[in-house]
Amino acid sequence: MTKVVEYHREYPKYTFKTLQSKFRRLKRPQQLTRFKQYVDKGGTKKQKLIEICKFIWERFKNAREKLLAVHDRDLQRWGRIKAKELNIEFKASKTFLQNLKTKFRISNRRIKNLCQKTLLEIKKK
Repeated sequence: MTKVVEYHREYPKYTFKTLQSKFRRLKRPQQLTRFKQYVDKGGTKKQKLIEICKFIWERFKNAREKLLAVHDRDLQRWGRIKAKELNIEFKASKTFLQNLKTKFRISNRRIKNLCQKTLLEIKKK
């Protein structure tokens, strides 16, 4: 999608047929205008949601490496932070959260004993 738009902006005098021969998936001129809109906005909504998920996952991994407890509200807050950066209207709903946790295999559990054991090991060192 971005390649098509970049190519069209580089060679604006080329006809649609020429672009179509270069990019076989391009079927209608309306697709080109839609692609331009997507690129100007920073991607489609789906692409932005994928970026939000990746951001949440990275923050989750960092928090767990530091042995911090991560709650559902933390995941939602991180999602809203990234959504503001991307200028997307986003609600971190329960369904979104459940799908995210399923996708990345995050489960709700208490790890109190494990944290205490690792903290004791750190103190001994």
